[in-house]
Amino acid sequence: MVARPRQFPSFKPVDSAALRLLCFPFAGGGSAIYRDWWSALSPAIEVIAYEPKGRSSRFREPAEGSIPAVLDDVELGLAEIEKQHGKKKLALFGHSMGGRMAYAFATSKRRALEHVFLSASRPPFIPSRARAHLDDAGIAAELVRLGGTPKEILESPEMLAMVLPMMRADFAIVEAQLPLDALTMPLTVFAGENDLEATPDATRRWNELAGEDFVYELFPSGHFFLVTNREEIFTRVRARLGAAL
Repeated sequence: MVARPRQFPSFKPVDSAALRLLCFPFAGGGSAIYRDWWSALSPAIEVIAYEPKGRSSRFREPAEGSIPAVLDDVELGLAEIEKQHGKKKLALFGHSMGGRMAYAFATSKRRALEHVFLSASRPPFIPSRARAHLDDAGIAAELVRLGGTPKEILESPEMLAMVLPMMRADFAIVEAQLPLDALTMPLTVFAGENDLEATPDATRRWNELAGEDFVYELFPSGHFFLVTNREEIFTRVRARLGAAL
């Protein structure tokens, strides 16, 4: 039986894999977003999806709104995997809030990285909408505006009361100031043509923090093309990681 760190509850080791792809979720999401990625990507890629505190299997842990604390948490889980299954090449994938986590992890220089994928995420020098300071009614209104939150949660005071602290912590991560450090490893940025949160004009500007190996991919979709354009994303991830496998 595989011992899974609480940070990566869906972890499935792939002995034949040459590379681990560490995936970070969007605000309000968890590791389940990437549940089937391990089987959809190449057998040479071992997917490890991060489960932030305050949700799903970690719902009893207070949600974390500090990026340094999140990075320390990720490092603990990653070190546990490496202790049990050895070290492998490492790449990052992050969607929306997860893109900020991935960028922060990459610029912390904790690990050598083969590739970074930033999806539906603004570069750190473009400020995000300030929402972490809102009261509960304001956070709830933002959930309605953003969409994606099940109606059952929005209409249940008890369930909403459990979700609001997590979303406030996630908004704090999205709004956190990050160092403007260049990414020297290969960088791929995914964006949606109709994304109103991370617009094409904003996401294209990742090239200002990119090295020579930079690719920008635009999908005919909105903010959640991670769901609507899954197969295209898988194809592009496999292609971009090809040289590292």
